[in-house]
Amino acid sequence: MQSPANANSHLVVFDIDGTLTDTNVVDGECYWQAVCEVLGLSGEQPDWSNFRHVTDTGIATELCRRHLGRQLRAVESAAIGTRLAALLAHSMVSTDPVAYQIPGCAVVLSFLRHASEFAVALATGGLRVSAELKLKRAELKLGDLPFATTLFRVRTSCELPRNAPPKNTEPRLLQSPM
Repeated sequence: MQSPANANSHLVVFDIDGTLTDTNVVDGECYWQAVCEVLGLSGEQPDWSNFRHVTDTGIATELCRRHLGRQLRAVESAAIGTRLAALLAHSMVSTDPVAYQIPGCAVVLSFLRHASEFAVALATGGLRVSAELKLKRAELKLGDLPFATTLFRVRTSCELPRNAPPKNTEPRLLQSPM
């Protein structure tokens, strides 16, 4: 059980792919296949680092603009998430859950979760459904931790109040000096 945060706590936030689970390759392949099937794209899997927002939502949105000349639709977003989860479930079939864990992550997580000076959370640029599946297949049971994921939410201009000033929606990573 996560220790309650106190004034002297340090927050430790873990990413999923490549930090807790060894799933970067399978996730990338399944994500590209899901996007291609839903949006009707083809070709080689692109280098994700060439996208402005390297999240499942950001990449799908940019691919839709680049290749189809339009915004990603909510129904397409949902379909990508559903298809990605199905492809991952089919691809992640190892009977040894440790095969999906980054070595040592379970020990580190256990230590931090039981240490009163630390609060632990999860964050991923992936969809919650795929992140939960990868954690489950790796037998990393972290259900009580705060968990931030990308959202497949297509916003339209009609959702913004007419008088509202534009908001900066760019995500920022704040780094403390070492």
